[in-house]
Amino acid sequence: MRKHLLSACLAFAVFAGGPALAADEQPLENALAAPYRAQLEEAMRRGREIFLYDQAAWHATDQMLADFNNSPDKRLRGYVVVPGDTADKLSVVFFGDVEGKRVEFARYGVEVDKIVSHTMPAEGARPALSPLAERLIAARDTAIQELIAQKYGFCSEARSNYVLLPPGDYGVISAYFLTPQTENGSYPLGGHFRIDIGADGKVVSSRRFMNACFNVDLRNTKDKDGEPITPEAFFVTHLLDPQPTEIHFFESYYIPVEMMIGTTENRLVWDVKQGRILDVANLPDSPSGKD
Repeated sequence: MRKHLLSACLAFAVFAGGPALAADEQPLENALAAPYRAQLEEAMRRGREIFLYDQAAWHATDQMLADFNNSPDKRLRGYVVVPGDTADKLSVVFFGDVEGKRVEFARYGVEVDKIVSHTMPAEGARPALSPLAERLIAARDTAIQELIAQKYGFCSEARSNYVLLPPGDYGVISAYFLTPQTENGSYPLGGHFRIDIGADGKVVSSRRFMNACFNVDLRNTKDKDGEPITPEAFFVTHLLDPQPTEIHFFESYYIPVEMMIGTTENRLVWDVKQGRILDVANLPDSPSGKD
């Protein structure tokens, strides 16, 4: 079946790649992708991790509100997500201030989108936050100040989401600030930012992932003749990196169609879906010979 491509406002191209890779073939073995293998593996890993942390926070918050009958304790100050026993299991800790100390009010174990455990310590028996949780919270606060200093702007009036990935190489914590999805069928690709905080608590680096706001809008899509269609893919140009980033892979877990990402630096088009690269091909020239 021919794929209908949604063009991004930044650019448009018809994808004319080679045959799809076999199901048991590793997509990163594609010769065009080989020079970017390390960056791609890191982006795919981070994209999956951001997705899992985002899911954990979402489902744990819903459960916490239900457990508190939609009237949380006024001493609650927020949540922090910390690693669990397995790669896909995370613990979401809701914390608050009691006598000048941060303590746990509730803890939920989450595996992808399922609550698998929860505890709500009694008054007077609430444990102090772990050193890792305290460090993540401190990193978030520092990252927020950098977000303001850089004048990074979100692409929605709705409250932004954040994901804090635990310390990796050299003790760096990555804080992601994400423009939220506010409507079914519309997915924001712009308005996402990353700020890295070093082991010394200072900002190491920061970046945006797109220079403008752009939503992948799959609602009321029509073909060139104005007939309603259900798109199977969309195309978007990416200017800032020579390969898809962790944000592309993160969003691909939510977007139900294939993402055709055209990287202008090397004129490649990457077919991404559900956190995987399905194919890579050379970006064809436009009829005029220009982008």
